Amino acid sequence: MIKALAAKAANEQLESLEYEESIGANDVLVSVEVCGVCHSDIHLADGDWGEVFPLVPGHEVIGAVKQFGENVTGFEIGQRVGVGWQCDSCNECEYCKGGKETFCLKNQPTCMGHHGGFADEVIANERFVIPVPDALDSAEAAPLLCGGVTVYTPIDMYAKLGDHVAVVGIARNRVMREIGSEK
Repeated sequence: MIKALAAKAANEQLESLEYEESIGANDVLVSVEVCGVCHSDIHLADGDWGEVFPLVPGHEVIGAVKQFGENVTGFEIGQRVGVGWQCDSCNECEYCKGGKETFCLKNQPTCMGHHGGFADEVIANERFVIPVPDALDSAEAAPLLCGGVTVYTPIDMYAKLGDHVAVVGIARNRVMREIGSEK
């Protein structure tokens, strides 16, 4: 039984929710250590992007592999991993075959039509489970699974070698913390 916090209606406080989910042949069950809060989670919980309740938000997940399906390779029980905005795709379209799964018309967001990381466990297809180095602090690494991927995709799609690219806002919290500590 997976235990979670869920929005059961728009603009309501999160409440306890328990549910069962099965692990598919290509899935990884991740025991959640931390899950960041993104403004997208707030939009979803407020019903701004449609009524998808009950909703278990969370797509900035860091945790450890707890179990995996029989077709999964490359992961070990206890391995530190992350799960971001997307947890599955069709794996058949031109985008999936070209490594651009974020553009798949059948992509599955982690917390929209699927239970997200505000839970003790989350399930994702192995292609969307990312090894996380032990040297990274979990709370600082979790937002990279949303903001980092969000920034990376357009750079990967549109920037060419030698282009100058400005990224504004990614280090804001750390910079604000460092500025604040100087006072």
